[in-house]
Amino acid sequence: MKQHIWEKAQSLKSAMVTYRQRLHQIPEMSYQEHKTGRYINEVLHTLNVETQTGLVETGLVGTLYEPKHHKTIAIQAGMDGVPIDEQTDLPFSSAHEGLSHACGHDGNMAMVLGAAAILSHFRRHLNCNVKFIFQPGSEDPPAGAQQMIAEGVMEDVDTILTTHLDMNLDAGKISIRTGAIMAAADQFKITILGTGGHGASPHEGI
Repeated sequence: MKQHIWEKAQSLKSAMVTYRQRLHQIPEMSYQEHKTGRYINEVLHTLNVETQTGLVETGLVGTLYEPKHHKTIAIQAGMDGVPIDEQTDLPFSSAHEGLSHACGHDGNMAMVLGAAAILSHFRRHLNCNVKFIFQPGSEDPPAGAQQMIAEGVMEDVDTILTTHLDMNLDAGKISIRTGAIMAAADQFKITILGTGGHGASPHEGI
C-alpha cells in the first residue's frame, strides 16, 4: 500500500503545482475568501469529496465519510492572504493588487487538496472518516478557527492535523510534532486613564 500511495502522490505533482499557483493568484483578505472558496469547492467536487460551504461565510469543509467508521481525523489549512504587494514578476503572481499569499496559505491549501486527492483515491482502504478543513480569517485574530468550532466543525473530530510552510526546511522534507508549533498572534486593547499634557511639560501629564 505504501508503494501505491507513493506512486499516486508522484502522479499528482503537476496537479498540486496547479492548485498552488492558481490559489497564489487570488489572495483575499480574512473573511473575504470568496474566489478561494469557490476554487477549492470545485477541486473537491472533481475528487468526489462531499463539501459543506458557507462556514464562517467563506470557509468550507470537505468530507470522506462512511457510516461504518467511528473515528474522524481532520486536516486543516488557512485560506486568507495578507495586505502585502507582490513584486515577483512570476507568471502566476498575485492578480489582486496590494494582496499576496506571502504567509504561504496557498501552499497549505494545495497540500490539503493533494491529501484529499490521495485519500479519496484510496477511500475504500480507509478505516476512519476524514475532514479537510479550509479555515478563513487565519490572519485576523482571534481567527476563524474559533468561529468554525462554534459552528460545530470539530464536534465529531478525534484528531486534527494542521499544515504550514517553513522556509528553513529543504524542499521535499517535512517536519512533524505533537502539540503547539510556531507562533500565534493576538490583539488586545489598553485604556489609559490620566491627565494630558504638553510635550514641553511632560511632568504635568500622566
